[in-house]
Amino acid sequence: MKSMKGGLLPAVSGLLMLTALFAQDSPRRSAHHEGDKPQSQIPAAFRGFRIPPSGPLAFLASEEGRSFLVATGHPVAKYAIARFGEPAQTTVVPERWLRMNRADSAAGTASAGTVPCSGSAGARFNLEPRTSAVPQNQGAADFLPNRIGPNDDLIVQAANDWRGNLTNVNWDQSVSGYYVHRSTTADCSVQFEGGLPSFTFQGNTEMGTGNTVVAADPARDAIFMADVRFAGTGGVGLFRASASSLLSSATCPNGTHTLAQATSCWTVIPPVLLFPAPSFDSVGDQPHIVVDERATGTGAGDVYVVSSTFNFSTQTNSISVAACSDTLSCAQPVAVSGSNSASGFPYIQLRTDGTITVSFINSNSDGTATVFFATCTPSGAPKAPVCHAPVQVAKLSEPLFPSISVANPLVNVNLQVFTYPKHANRTESGGKFTSFVVYEDCKNPYQFGNPPVTICLDAEVMMTTSADGGNTWSAPISVDASAGHHFYPAITTDTSTGIVNLAYYSTSGDKFNHDVRVFRNQIAPGGTSVGTPQRVTTILDPIDADPQDLGYFQSDAYLSAIARGNGATGQSRLYTSFDSTTVFGSYEGRFSPEQNNHISLFSY
Repeated sequence: MKSMKGGLLPAVSGLLMLTALFAQDSPRRSAHHEGDKPQSQIPAAFRGFRIPPSGPLAFLASEEGRSFLVATGHPVAKYAIARFGEPAQTTVVPERWLRMNRADSAAGTASAGTVPCSGSAGARFNLEPRTSAVPQNQGAADFLPNRIGPNDDLIVQAANDWRGNLTNVNWDQSVSGYYVHRSTTADCSVQFEGGLPSFTFQGNTEMGTGNTVVAADPARDAIFMADVRFAGTGGVGLFRASASSLLSSATCPNGTHTLAQATSCWTVIPPVLLFPAPSFDSVGDQPHIVVDERATGTGAGDVYVVSSTFNFSTQTNSISVAACSDTLSCAQPVAVSGSNSASGFPYIQLRTDGTITVSFINSNSDGTATVFFATCTPSGAPKAPVCHAPVQVAKLSEPLFPSISVANPLVNVNLQVFTYPKHANRTESGGKFTSFVVYEDCKNPYQFGNPPVTICLDAEVMMTTSADGGNTWSAPISVDASAGHHFYPAITTDTSTGIVNLAYYSTSGDKFNHDVRVFRNQIAPGGTSVGTPQRVTTILDPIDADPQDLGYFQSDAYLSAIARGNGATGQSRLYTSFDSTTVFGSYEGRFSPEQNNHISLFSY
């Protein structure tokens, strides 16, 4: 790997020292921490894998996480112990977790107010009370345009919600959060929220453990959600709710849902378990979802879910895609990753002709990584699609991956950040298509220690394009040349206009390379040149604030962007979902920034 030597080491050391001092002095930081924190390293069960697990899965595998779940009587504890073993008796559970769990019983619930969709930090998109607040992260949203009224969309956002792990009576023990706007006021208020409910599969109670994703189908007036399920047999849960159900206060009442209310809201059509496997053999993680919104054609109305499977016997990862009908009649999964043995972070999209496209990354044994792109031909669920061999998009010499030595590879940003390729497709004239792939890599790596460890001084978001169905790809370019870290890219095509929208976090503007803002960008129809970056948020935000002492587990994977319109200027809307700590929580009378799922609207 490349390394930076000589005079850079004092500069890096000075930067780290300045950041530490700044964190102590600034009221924007979460400066008070007590007791023992979880170790910032990948849990033992996953150390043989080159792809790291998500934060919620790492929590289940960790000594601290299992000990806490046992101490609080969480129903998923027995499954975590069956797979990962009894926690060591010497394990110290952070006292803050236990105090927060006890305090939650008096926390109450919040009610919705009028919340503008645009602002310096977007809008907090949950109803969580501020007392003993816990993280919501990895937000992703979709919407049914004008479903409630003119310019008033039915908006559904998904996120990891740590109320499912860290609190007791006021959440339903699901980490798979959902949040819905259905008000007749065209804003970004939330009328109800909850955790996707547990359901039974072959005698197992399938618990929602997060990594929740969402996709809307305007043609059939429905919303789909998927999440990771962990039990004796685990996999990915798939849910469908009609818009009429989500708009019904009888089926989906206002407020924070109990398990019974979540079940009423999301199981009118029974959910299904995809990629089922005994959890002692393998676990699924990192799902993503897309719906074929076409009115006609093979596969029209089908929903596709892609997932990465951790195989504990072989210590390998593989990627598969499952196809289900609109009524959740599903085919057997189909492998996508081919012979790659360490494949993860899959992302699935559709072309307007129904062709399925999947991007993912393979972590190579020499520390490099390869971005791949695959296509699948729909067969019409419950028939499985036919997937073709993946094609190499780019080879990365400096990818971003956490490791046992460096759990948080971006200097001065205390989050997991990894190279996670996303993509979008655009329809061109003559029945052709352009595919865009964006991903993170390290622009400025620094190597130190013996054995050597690499951290990234500046991460960047790269983009490459293909005009021939993903067979060949252009030379990658950086989407933002400004100084600082750029990471967690999102990309979406507005099919009504052909405009491609980009979004990402950037530390540009913070001399400590720590606080972030969200930026967006656009690519004009017919072109591949990136425009001028525009701010989505204007406040520099420490999104790694950690008043709950979650450390490594307060991870993230991406921010999200989704755009839809009717082809008329000013009638397209871009919703960007992201994490923000601009709304403080209250901890024993003291206020601290803590993560919330936020959303912002841009009309164009």
